[in-house]
Amino acid sequence: MEASELGGLLRAIDDYTGYIVTKFALQIVPRAFTRTGELRHAERHDFDLIDGVMKIPTGKMKARRPYAVPLSKQVVGHLTDLAELLGYEGYVFPSARSSKRPMSENTLNAAFRRMGFSKEEVTAHGLRATASTLLNESEGRHGHSASRASRSASLRRPVEPSLSG
Repeated sequence: MEASELGGLLRAIDDYTGYIVTKFALQIVPRAFTRTGELRHAERHDFDLIDGVMKIPTGKMKARRPYAVPLSKQVVGHLTDLAELLGYEGYVFPSARSSKRPMSENTLNAAFRRMGFSKEEVTAHGLRATASTLLNESEGRHGHSASRASRSASLRRPVEPSLSG
């Protein structure tokens, strides 16, 4: 996806009229840059909405080590609205069929197809790659690289072990 097309995608997501939980997930995926599996399996206790941080525990992280991901004010707002709608326990993005299970891995891509986007145009997983590409392309214009930014302690940092056990 080209940078010029991203605004149209974000507007289409905001206009999505399907299941409200899916809409919130669609709004957060392109703004949080997490893997879709990490987001789909996130539970309420994985988020600190006061400090605006998502804590991804070891078992949910591809790299098998915990990380904290800072969240934009928009993402915190979406998560707060969703918590007020569904409650503050369990999966943040539960399945439409059972709150005891996370959203299906196919849900977001199916929503993109219903919005008229082909799999060649956009996939949920591909949004992370799109973000990386756009950030890397802007390196020369803005003097920093996505690879440096993604390694930066200010973006993704290991979670310190708790002393309280």
